[in-house]
Amino acid sequence: MKSFYHPIATISAMSAILCTLASPAIASETWVGRGQITKGEGRGGYVELRLAKNGNNITFYSGPDRGELLRLQRSSGKTSSGNSWQVQKCGTKLCITLRQYKPKSRVIRYLLTRSK
Repeated sequence: MKSFYHPIATISAMSAILCTLASPAIASETWVGRGQITKGEGRGGYVELRLAKNGNNITFYSGPDRGELLRLQRSSGKTSSGNSWQVQKCGTKLCITLRQYKPKSRVIRYLLTRSK
C-alpha cells in the first residue's frame, strides 16, 4: 500500500528549500570605504570598495571582483579571478588587504565601515 505522506513530505521539503533560496540573507551587513594602493601600478592612489558580508561569505558590489562571491577560510580567500583577500575586524571597522594579480600586480589596503 502506498503512503499518502510521501508526496506531501516531498512538496514540503521542496517548499522549504525554495523559501530558503528566495529569502534575503538576514545577517548580511553592507560595508563601504576606501583603500590605498600601497604597491604596484597607481601606488599612492585611492579606490572605493563596497561589499556585503554574511558570516564567512562576501559579495562584492564594487572593486576588481564586482559581482563575485568570496568564501573566507581563516579570514582569507581567493576569488575566481585569482585575487587574494585578507579580512580582519579592526574594532568597529573591517581591515582588508587585496593582493591583485591581473591585469597587473598590486596591493590595496582598505578600511571599511558598516553602512547604515
